[in-house]
Amino acid sequence: MDAVGFRSIAGACSDIVAMGIKPEFVFVSIGLKKNPQKTLKEIYKGIKKACKKWHLKVGGGDIVKSSKIFLSITAVGWGKNPVKRTGAKEGDLIFITGFPGLSEAGLRCLLKKRKNEKLIRFFLYPEIYPEVALKIAPFVNCMIDSSDGLFKSLLILSQLNGLKFKIESKKIPVNSLLLNFAKTHKQALKIALTGGEDYNLIGTVSPDKFDKIKGELFVIGKVEKGKGVYLDGKKISMRSFEHF
Repeated sequence: MDAVGFRSIAGACSDIVAMGIKPEFVFVSIGLKKNPQKTLKEIYKGIKKACKKWHLKVGGGDIVKSSKIFLSITAVGWGKNPVKRTGAKEGDLIFITGFPGLSEAGLRCLLKKRKNEKLIRFFLYPEIYPEVALKIAPFVNCMIDSSDGLFKSLLILSQLNGLKFKIESKKIPVNSLLLNFAKTHKQALKIALTGGEDYNLIGTVSPDKFDKIKGELFVIGKVEKGKGVYLDGKKISMRSFEHF
């Protein structure tokens, strides 16, 4: 149950991180059934763990009795020059800061009752990257997190910027854990493209500024004139992570 609290903090803070801003406070609202002490203690154990990890403070919130358990987190941070999802330019390099698809693989392990502690941990205790975001923010043109999956995130950027996002399968980083889980590189690549609830950073950077941030990310493609997301030269459309 502590993973519920931890994941909720990560998810709430991720969009702020993707703007190149450090989250400072979280506000926690919880609805619990009768005699909630054990559940509350476990959820707050995860919240405390996440707050310690990312140097956050609980600024307030509320606890109420409810017929159904719910948890709502609001994260707050401040910054002078937030990175937007718009701002990409033709010729920009497309980047991702980590290995996509690991959270999805962890979820599948849980649902199928497959023992793989490392993958399951990626789902239960996801990572966010505030320090990386702060380091690269002054140099990038646009940025988003990968919570909706790599393909969906690129599609959002393409639509908002009115440009083609062209990526190459051989450049997409596939973690060995995902490859072993999926058995084939083709299946691993599909999970990497469509799996949600990773919190890597995805964005674009001008080639002349790439050297300033190249140690923090993987280049997976290029921005060109046009619209849509292209994989190995072909426009793609695929089912991605959906919240509902």
